[in-house]
Amino acid sequence: MTRPRPRAATLCGMALLVVALAACGSAASGSGGAPTAGLAVATAPPPDSADPDEDDADAAAVHGPVSANSAPEDEIAEALTDAGVPNPGRWATEIVAHRPYPADDPKLTRLRNTLAALRVAPETVDKIVSALKP
Repeated sequence: MTRPRPRAATLCGMALLVVALAACGSAASGSGGAPTAGLAVATAPPPDSADPDEDDADAAAVHGPVSANSAPEDEIAEALTDAGVPNPGRWATEIVAHRPYPADDPKLTRLRNTLAALRVAPETVDKIVSALKP
């Protein structure tokens, strides 16, 4: 007497499942063959816009910029995260380490120059500065 092979049983079960699903699909489809009832498709909600930089700006606008001079490092890191800055913890540490920044410079020119000296990409510098105020 030979013992049935588990692989054969698995393949047979899968074949039956495919046939059953095909039968259910054809019964639930309309004239175009697409499912119309009984099947649901989970989808993620669409982003606010197709432009990821615009979404980053929206996130920063919701929380508003934080002070480069007085905000704690973790708050700066959170604002940088919201602005889509890569490695926000590192840049928050650098921002705090190079304080103070001139209060009368809304463009944070000194911070921009410091980040440029650290060879930070210009688009990252723009994201960092967008999350901060003097």
